[in-house]
Amino acid sequence: MIDKDLFPYNLAVVAIMKNEEPYVKEWLEYHLLMGVDHFYIYDNGESEELKKILKPYIDAEFVTYTPYPGKVRQIEAYNNAIQRFRFECRYMAVIDVDEFIFPKNSSTITEIIDSHLDAPTNSAGLEIWIMRFGSSGHEKADYTKGVLERFTRRAEFHEDSIKCIVNPRRVDFFWTTHFPSYFRGVKPVRVHEYEMVVNHYHVKSREEFSLKNKRGHGVFNKEDLYNDFEFEVYDKQANNIVDRDALKYRNTLQIAMTSMGDTIETLMESKKVDYKKIFGKLSDVLTPTLDPKQPLSFFDYKMENYLICLNLIFSCREKELIGDKDVEFLLEHTINAIDKSLRAKFIIADADLLLNMLPEILTQTQFITKIHRQFFEKVILEYKQALQLGIKENSDLKDWRKISDLEYILRMLKSFDAYTQN
Repeated sequence: MIDKDLFPYNLAVVAIMKNEEPYVKEWLEYHLLMGVDHFYIYDNGESEELKKILKPYIDAEFVTYTPYPGKVRQIEAYNNAIQRFRFECRYMAVIDVDEFIFPKNSSTITEIIDSHLDAPTNSAGLEIWIMRFGSSGHEKADYTKGVLERFTRRAEFHEDSIKCIVNPRRVDFFWTTHFPSYFRGVKPVRVHEYEMVVNHYHVKSREEFSLKNKRGHGVFNKEDLYNDFEFEVYDKQANNIVDRDALKYRNTLQIAMTSMGDTIETLMESKKVDYKKIFGKLSDVLTPTLDPKQPLSFFDYKMENYLICLNLIFSCREKELIGDKDVEFLLEHTINAIDKSLRAKFIIADADLLLNMLPEILTQTQFITKIHRQFFEKVILEYKQALQLGIKENSDLKDWRKISDLEYILRMLKSFDAYTQN
């Protein structure tokens, strides 16, 4: 089990948006009530109005804002988030602004995630069924009311589409908006629709669907995807069942919050990160690894924890919370713990993650000793040999790409040798 106190955020959401100004406030505050700790917002439209709406959330450190202009950049944004933020959050949900994650049994989102992912060592994330909501008969937009209030009719449930909440350290990359490619040896868990769903308000009113067509698609470089024909086809099936459950649950949470004297602002304030506290957790994780009598079995399935610690050391140095001497000391013990975890039981996905991290680790040249360098080379060569044997058996083209990555890291190690000899 991963120690959640090692992360700035327990649950974060990644989304890319363009011309979503009428909807973003309701969407952010709904998910705040549902237990989300942070948002990584990629702004594809670079709208001044959106920046203005997001400013209080950015100032409260609830939103990390990234301008992201250009056409067809949705999957690219997701992969950017995985690479930049995989160690900042324990879980990462990847959804759109017309999608609302709805836990249906009065739990928070993270409680449901934990109930599925805490025990299995090879779990990679959750797959959540989508509930498709229609126009509820609305032709015109009414921005005086929220999405949850206006659209209360949906299609009957069909197992035809999902969205994911992932352990981002077990994701190699996203290849569609619905499915990531996970590192090897792990797999997602599918959640029953009676536990948690994603309510998808795809069309809204006819007027809003027409406006959606004008801003273009985030994945396909095609025009006129959101036309009247698609509206009619989709909407015909998506208004059969009255469903106000998400609205009622949100209202219940808001009433309970108000009765305790809380506001949205105080909730956001409570989610501010105490990096000194997180850094203090490093000692709790690393101290037991220093005991020379510690059996190797103690390190079973703990590699991910130590890789998180490794990233945290560099993050704390970047934030000037620790000095170079502390970095050297902590790095030494963390790499030793990683070494032991590689000789104990581990998930192959964690070894994939280590190799994914190595190019960035090797840029910290001043802290990498020759002993570390020899350890990394040994890991890479053994891993390369195992990959080559596996490819001969399975002909997995994705693994050929990994071998190419390994050759790149080996070249970095040679550059390290040249640097240390000067």
